[in-house]
Amino acid sequence: MESMPSKRFSPRFSITTKLLAWCVLLIAIFYAITAALMGRIKEIETLSSNIIGVHYKVVENSEIMAQQLITLLENKRRFEILGTAEHRQAYFRTLSEYQDRLREMLRLYPDIPEPWDTLYASLQSYLPEGWEERVDENGQTLAGQAPVTEPESLIRPGYTPAPVTQGQALQGDPAAPIGPPDFLPDDAVNKWLEILAKARVDNRKQMESGIMRLYDKARRAERTGFLGLTASLAIGIAGSLLIAFLLGRGLSELKRGIRRLGREGRLEPIRVLTSDELGELAQAFNRMTDQLRHEEQMRSDFISMLSHEIRTPLTSIREAVNLVKGGVLGDINEKQRKFLEISGKEVNRLSSLLTRLMNVSSLEARDMVLDLQPADPGALTAETSERMQPTAEAKGIVILVDSPDHLPQIKADTENVRQVLLNLIGNALKFSPARSVVMVRLKSDEPGQRVIFCVTDQGPGIPVEEQPFVFRKYYRAKGVRNSVDGAGLGLSISKRIVDAHGGDMWLESSPGQGSSFCFSLPSV
Repeated sequence: MESMPSKRFSPRFSITTKLLAWCVLLIAIFYAITAALMGRIKEIETLSSNIIGVHYKVVENSEIMAQQLITLLENKRRFEILGTAEHRQAYFRTLSEYQDRLREMLRLYPDIPEPWDTLYASLQSYLPEGWEERVDENGQTLAGQAPVTEPESLIRPGYTPAPVTQGQALQGDPAAPIGPPDFLPDDAVNKWLEILAKARVDNRKQMESGIMRLYDKARRAERTGFLGLTASLAIGIAGSLLIAFLLGRGLSELKRGIRRLGREGRLEPIRVLTSDELGELAQAFNRMTDQLRHEEQMRSDFISMLSHEIRTPLTSIREAVNLVKGGVLGDINEKQRKFLEISGKEVNRLSSLLTRLMNVSSLEARDMVLDLQPADPGALTAETSERMQPTAEAKGIVILVDSPDHLPQIKADTENVRQVLLNLIGNALKFSPARSVVMVRLKSDEPGQRVIFCVTDQGPGIPVEEQPFVFRKYYRAKGVRNSVDGAGLGLSISKRIVDAHGGDMWLESSPGQGSSFCFSLPSV
């Protein structure tokens, strides 16, 4: 067989490099998905912080400030009715708190100046520059100057302060009679209430919009996480399967070649599928099979040459022994005849061995030409068993043939199939003890497409660890190498003949329970 050409690859990426690159890629994918998810979470955090820290606070402060303005109006009404200093002080205290609240809003939320700028500017237009509400240790109000003229945008035109009823409290005299002319105009306060109400409504809308956006971003983050997890799993599984496939393909090819070599003795090259260490190993295996094939061919050529060279003198020796034993060269005594018979048997044994060696060489060179003809498997088996009866009777062994009626005919070269049966029955007789039984069974498989032959003995059986090698050429079991004669060629020849017919051959054996050698041939 010609060697399969194999391209010499330079290992650009080793298996370790490929696995490391795959791990780095998985880590990169994980971090990319995590970064995208963290970005979504950051958006949610920012939006929720904006809703809670800005809009909610604006609404809350708007409500407080509106309540302060309402309190201003209430204190003004009480003072107008009752004229007590307590209500006047409460009025200015609330006004100061309102002013502080406005300043706080401008400080906390510089990015959203409206409506706080407008409210603060409007308030300042009614208060003297530098005015600040103060309360002394006795709870008395200390006021600055009177308010300045109101802005036209917030109060009605022609506004004039209310008439003084109980003194000028804001003219710098704390002990002046109660009854300030400096209360803020109701129109301005009501306008501010409208602005605060609008601010509350606008911020509530913004809160609702923000909550909807928050829900949408949460769903997107959830979808991003789910899709990222799914993509990571899919990519991880697909990539792992791909790497396993690429590595497994090279390993399977190498395992297939080793199995063919170990069990069947077939020296066939394997495909080099990768450029990594497995590819180098496959190339080394192919170089080994090439070397073994070359050495096997040399041995086969030597055996073939030796067989041809020995056959001619061996034939002369056999003829000479027969002539002497037949008395052609003179009378011989019984002792001489006995030794001549022994010599004749050894010559025949050596001739049979040479014939087997020639058959092996012929099969390996694929010189065997099959003459396939329909044949009756039962008749062929019975005829072959009959030829082996003298050998069986010499050991007290009984050969039984179990052949059912109406077996389909087989398409076979009868001489070669007979040789297979002779080898199998001969081996069974060789390894069976005296006064035992050798069973030859025939049967058809269920579809009726093959006929199965089985030869079963009652010998010592074959150890499990040696069974894969029994069909290899020259192989002989360890337990019989020194006790049973043979060259280890019969089973190898038989299997090659069966393979040439398109059949199968196998062994069923357990140590101490005998062996069954079976083969199947296609039916007609």
